[in-house]
Amino acid sequence: MVNAVEAAREASREYPDALGDCGTGVGRRRGGQIVNDEVGPDVVAEIAAYLTSHAEDVADADGPPTDWGEAVWTDGCGAVQYALWGGGTDEAIRWAQSKANEVARARDEAEPYEAAFAASIAKAADADDEIETETSALRNTDDWTAFDVQPSDIDTLADEIRDDVATIFEEVLDDDAIRREIDAFATAEGEPSSGAEKSLTGLSRRLREIISNAGLVEEIRETVDDVAAGQIRDTLAGVVEEEDADVDTDPIVEALQDRETAFADDFADRMSEEIRETVADGWQDGKNSFEIREDLQAKAGEFGDWQAERIARQELQVATGEARTEFAAEAGKVEVWNTAGDDRVRDAHSDMNGTWKRPSERWEVDYSDAGRGVQLEKVPGDSEPGIGCRCVTLLVDPAEVADADHAGVAK
Repeated sequence: MVNAVEAAREASREYPDALGDCGTGVGRRRGGQIVNDEVGPDVVAEIAAYLTSHAEDVADADGPPTDWGEAVWTDGCGAVQYALWGGGTDEAIRWAQSKANEVARARDEAEPYEAAFAASIAKAADADDEIETETSALRNTDDWTAFDVQPSDIDTLADEIRDDVATIFEEVLDDDAIRREIDAFATAEGEPSSGAEKSLTGLSRRLREIISNAGLVEEIRETVDDVAAGQIRDTLAGVVEEEDADVDTDPIVEALQDRETAFADDFADRMSEEIRETVADGWQDGKNSFEIREDLQAKAGEFGDWQAERIARQELQVATGEARTEFAAEAGKVEVWNTAGDDRVRDAHSDMNGTWKRPSERWEVDYSDAGRGVQLEKVPGDSEPGIGCRCVTLLVDPAEVADADHAGVAK
């Protein structure tokens, strides 16, 4: 689905005359949520509904969006919108419908896609058995234990911090300075001046001030650190067993206990972006400041859902990745990048799959196709454009890797 969104963005850049007015508003926002792994329960239900109801928009397209040509992209706005919502493959719609069903079951509601989902699974089962589909990804095979962070780990931590995250969002909206900035942004949004940009800058600055001084943020940080410490110990125990290595892991655990969690700045950035997009969408719909604030207030729960999951995934991924790096250094191993192997893996990470680095080095990851340039990462996904990465590193002997696959650079 990430690849579909990035293909739609690339098509918009390549065919501006035909697609200049396509993919704005909600479609662009959904694309950003998919790429940044910010798809919460309510959003996934909307994605499933959109992909199901608009499937005819790409009925004549062959292959995934990455294979679509000019004729498909420029035949109206249907294709680019559908891809921005992550669509274009059978796997994408099956995944969205499956997740929407999970949400419905959790809420004691009827599954909305029981018949459609069953039919799509049956269709997939009739395909050539020798063709490995994206639904048979590494995380869905017998090799799932290779990943230190499992979905249940993320869900458990996200559940612990979700209410606090939503409460912070509500407290931000009650701040008088934030309300003034939102009003200023809503007023300036339609003006051909720098007023909108100035108000957005003020909004971001005030958000950082509130978050840096919020007691709830410190509580979230402590919860994240406690759970991450447990994940670090579990990761190291698993690696010791896998490698049958005589390595004292206590010093590693102790060193990583003081690791710095860096979610606060990202938290402020994401909240600022959520407010900005909601204000912009409201302005386009002709809403006044009061109505826009009501829209924002209604988003507190949704924001708590996907932001809590985002924090949980990122912090646990980075913590366990750092544990593997420290262990590799002690055991004389090198690290090999290993992706989740499904259609949610971004292109930059697919390109890294199978490459290696020494523990003392940084991964050199090229996000240029997504407009983010080259980033240096200590562990997979610890840069801003890499947030949401589900990859893991495998630890191997230096003699087992090829020089041509080396992707590390000195610190």
